[in-house]
Formats: sequence, structure tokens, C-alpha cells
Amino acid sequence: MRDTREQKRQDKALGWMFDRGFDPAPVVITRGLPTGDYSLLGLENDVIVERKTLPDLVACLGRERERFENELLRMRGFSAAVVIVESLFDELAQGNYRSQLDPKCAVQTVISFCANYRIPFFFCKNGKAAERCAYDFLRHYHAHFKRKIKAVLDAK
Repeated sequence: MRDTREQKRQDKALGWMFDRGFDPAPVVITRGLPTGDYSLLGLENDVIVERKTLPDLVACLGRERERFENELLRMRGFSAAVVIVESLFDELAQGNYRSQLDPKCAVQTVISFCANYRIPFFFCKNGKAAERCAYDFLRHYHAHFKRKIKAVLDAK
């Protein structure tokens, strides 16, 4: 599932479609999600992926920090949640973005968010790698969920 707010913006192309090279190829349904950008149909309150480009992340570490921290707080209530960034960590650490935000502050804020909210941030080489990471994260969660359901049913 893809959130309806995953729209084309200046720094963020239209969301991931999972339409090239994925096996099994998922059907992407666009619907409103309570938080985050991607989830699994029927598990929208259990697993969530938040997608960020580097400029988007930097804004969330600076001027949009309060809104983003509120989102991380909501994400903490999920069984599984992740922030996937379409950029390498070194790009953030080296300040390869257009902002007055100090790179050391940006790095420390991400690390602090991971520790305080218990939400990992995965940094990927590019959008394609990030899309693959999101697909695999959701696929593994789905497999784990199915195993849990099977164990409950087998115990009866």
C-alpha cells in the first residue's frame, strides 16, 4: 500500500511502484495511511515504512523537526517501522545538501532519533535501492506475520 500523500514534489518523485524486478510483483494500492508512506494491506496499523529523500530528511531534522518527531512517536507504536532514506549516510555527514543545518548536528539528530524512538534509519544508495529495501522490509515482515499466525492456529 502507498499513502495518498506520496505525491510528486520538487525533491520527491512520485512514490515507489515496485513494478520492476520484484518477485513476487506486488499490487500497489494507493490509500490513506494513518502515518508513514508504505504498508501492507490489512496490516496498516502493524508495519510502516517512511520514505525520505535527502532534502526531505534534512528539512525534517531542521525546520520540520517537531512534525517529524510527532510522526516518529506514532511510528513507535507499530510492530515494525523504518525510515528509508534515498541517499547514502555519507551525503548527510558531508553536508551534501542545500541547507544551513550543520552536518554534525544532522548526523547526531538521526542517531538520537534512532535511540530515542527505537526506529531504524536505512540509508540507501539511490531511489531504486531504497525501493528494494522497502520491498524486502515489508516482505520479511509479512513472512514473519504469517509464521506467527500459523503458530497460533497450530497450537489450537
